[in-house]
Amino acid sequence: MTEEKSKVAETLKEYRGQYAYNLLDEHYRRFAAQVPQLNQWDDHEVTNNWYPGEILDDARYTEKRVDVLAARAMRAYHEWVPTPESAGTVYRKLSYGPLLDIFVLDMRTFKDVNDGNTYADPDGGLLGAEQREWLINGLRRSPGRSARTRWTPRSGPEVVFSHTPPAANTSPAQGFQHFGEVEIDGRSKAFTVHLRDRDGVSLWTTTLPAP
Repeated sequence: MTEEKSKVAETLKEYRGQYAYNLLDEHYRRFAAQVPQLNQWDDHEVTNNWYPGEILDDARYTEKRVDVLAARAMRAYHEWVPTPESAGTVYRKLSYGPLLDIFVLDMRTFKDVNDGNTYADPDGGLLGAEQREWLINGLRRSPGRSARTRWTPRSGPEVVFSHTPPAANTSPAQGFQHFGEVEIDGRSKAFTVHLRDRDGVSLWTTTLPAP
């Protein structure tokens, strides 16, 4: 246990210490040295389920203003995690040749108030209006979009497979830790996606044909 990890992070030093703590693990260091990463900014860099403007009702914190905590956490994040910013934003698109576009989203900086997922403000939500339009326009312009996706703005996602734990906060050791794998065939241009468990077993797969 380190000093910075002994309590909830509030100061810039404590947020920096969260990243330093992770690197004490030799397995993580080896992973970070060998595996390229595309990192995104999410809620756990500050405090769980935070949103801009929030005032915490939590006795563990002496600084209750989430905007102050988020500014410190954001600085530590960019110091420790290689994340190029474009025009001051974290969200971005990365293209790997003509067959793959990766959209990295920022689902906290522009989020509206937690309100039971009703989203009374149509310009709010997780992404905010500007980022949402950037994503929609990017998907529309992405090569092969018409053949690979069924895009109807804001109609919501379609669940085709689910493998969820029986209760909240279930330990990953109980078999509900997952990762995705994407394969693109260079000749046929077919796009295959796997959802795998922690042992690498494919739980679900689908292949989208080339445009």
